Parts: sequence; C-alpha cells; structure tokens
Amino acid sequence: MTARRGLRIMQQRPDPNAGRAVVRHGEHLIEHLLRRAGFGANQDEIDDYMDLGFGGTVRRLLDYDSVPDDVDALIGKPGYVGITATGGFSPRTNIAHSRQRWLFRMVHTRRPLQEKMTLFWHNHFATAYSKIAGALGNEEGARYMAAKPSEDANQVKGQIELFREHALGNFRDLLTAVAKDTAMLVWLDGRTNIKGRPQENFARELMELFTMGVDTFAETDVYAGARVFTGWNLARPSNAYFTFSYVAGQHDTTAKEFTFPIYPDGTKVIPARAASRSQLDQAHAGRSSHRQPALGEPSAQKLAEHLGDFRRGREVAGGADGQRLAIVAEARMAERLGHEVGERDRAGERNAPGDQPAEFAHGPWGHDTAGRA
Repeated sequence: MTARRGLRIMQQRPDPNAGRAVVRHGEHLIEHLLRRAGFGANQDEIDDYMDLGFGGTVRRLLDYDSVPDDVDALIGKPGYVGITATGGFSPRTNIAHSRQRWLFRMVHTRRPLQEKMTLFWHNHFATAYSKIAGALGNEEGARYMAAKPSEDANQVKGQIELFREHALGNFRDLLTAVAKDTAMLVWLDGRTNIKGRPQENFARELMELFTMGVDTFAETDVYAGARVFTGWNLARPSNAYFTFSYVAGQHDTTAKEFTFPIYPDGTKVIPARAASRSQLDQAHAGRSSHRQPALGEPSAQKLAEHLGDFRRGREVAGGADGQRLAIVAEARMAERLGHEVGERDRAGERNAPGDQPAEFAHGPWGHDTAGRA
C-alpha cells in the first residue's frame, strides 16, 4: 500500500460521532482508554464511564473485583451478541462453545481489563487445544482449557480461568500455577518429565518465552531446569479428572548447576536435597528466572504493546520482579493517554474509532505462528 493510498483510506474512515450534537470534553480519552484497556465500548458504556471521570474509570478498570462478574448469565438473552450453539450450550466440554463464551465475555464484560489481561496471558503462555484434545479427547481438551470450577463436578479450573484469576496478580505466583496446570503439563510434556529421563520442553519455554528471553541462557541451564521439574506430573483421582501430582520417587535429587545466579548471594547451584523438599528447587529456579535482568524489558514491552503503549515498555520493566506488572503498565499507559489524547483534542484530531486490537479479530485459540490451535 502506498503512503498516498493509505492516507486516503484513513481520511475515508467513518466517524462514529458524526451526527451527534455534542461530543463531551474527555469523551475521546475515555473511548481511547477503553479500546486499550479492554475491547472498546458502546455509547451507553461510555456514558457510564464518563460519569466516573477519567481517574474513576482507571480505578474501576483496575479494581475489577468490586464489579460483579455476571456476564455469562447474559448469554442467549435478547440484545446481546448471539451464539451459534444448537442442542444446548456446553462450554465446559465443547471447545467451539468455549470460544464463543470467551468472545461473548470480551464484548459484554463489565471487567474489560481483567478480560484483556486474560487474553494477554493466553498469548504469553501459548497452549494449543489441539494437543490437549489429541492426548485426552475433545471434551477433556475443552475442560482443561476453559472449564469453570462452578460448572465442573470435580471443580476443575481450566487454563483460561487460571489466567483470569491471576490477571493482575503476582507474576511468580502465576508462573507456579502455570507449571502445575493440567493443560500446560500436557502441552509441554511435563507429565512425562521423570528422573533419569528429564523432558526439557517446559524448562526451555520457561526461560526462552515465559521469562528470560532468547540468548540469555545456555543449554546446560535447560537441562538443569528440566531436572528441577522432574516428578511434576499428572494423576487421575478416581479416573474422574486429571490434576497436578508431585511424584517424589520420580524427582532428581542431585545438585543442579546454572550459569546464572539462583540465590540472592549469587550462588548458581541448587544443592542436592531429599525428594520431599524438591519443590524448593522449583521455587528457587522460578524465582531466579523471573528476576533475571533480561526478563523485565521484553516482558514489559510485550504487555505495553498489547495495551497499545509499546514505547513505555522499557519504563515499566522493573515491575516484572514478581510484582503487579500489569497495574504498573496500565497506570503508566493511562498517564500517557491523558497527555497524548489531550494534545490531539486540542489540535482538533481524533483517535481512529475502529481501532481494535488484532487479538480480538483473531479470536481465542486462533491459528497463528505461536502454535495455538
């Protein structure tokens, strides 16, 4: 596309405020914030947020626990996005229904930032439904990707619910929960990681994709990391469901040496210890990998880019150290938006009304180069 043609297309983009008698002061700012911290909003929702003001809107987005999470009850009701399910709606066991429910939540949730961050973590900890279903069956695949404890006889919490629960929480806690997640244990083969035959997939992705980044560790670190997680497998109580199970007899109890510090004093070796204390290995290795200097900048930039503020990524890097990274990034984003959009308003410009994140167009579990099914 030529620059001239691109400019012509931008000039022809329809204006949703055309025909409205008055566009209130600050409304463009609220609209922009809701596109970045959520998935946009209709006029009624914008009016409600306008009553809160910009600062109140930011607080409402961040303090979403104070807002009822009742959006699922609206599925199938008139006036809302429709679903195509026939013969019953079962998002716990039917992945097509799971996807529709999540898209419905993105459109209608009263907790847009929580849902946006759920999508962010799904992208970050990319997991393919196809592999889970191939290993456990289609219904079980949907269950471990998207089940809600309240709708499952065994209180199974699907991976998407896990991300929703930890949306703005402590990153270290999220890493630990993901390491024990059934879908992840199948996706990156942790269920087969045993003493004498360490399976390296999870340890490699933990360092390369989830925390430290490429070219920040050695192959020996991957092998050591895999041994840290030996025995972190799956069990199936009463043949009813799969869940995390630490198998002490399958844990490698020997010392594990890394090329980067594991302990605050700079020590790089996790000493040999009894299998009963092995989860300390994971705690030390996980804490170390997420505290490496290489983690902060790319992780923060990835988050900032997802929220539409890539340029501020470098500045929020410090939040990656097991803190509320998302809150820091969102607060910084809101600060910048307040200045940037205000400048545009004063200059008579307006944000692109149809500006929606690419992830929303692709949908949950969409095909992409990250390997999600």
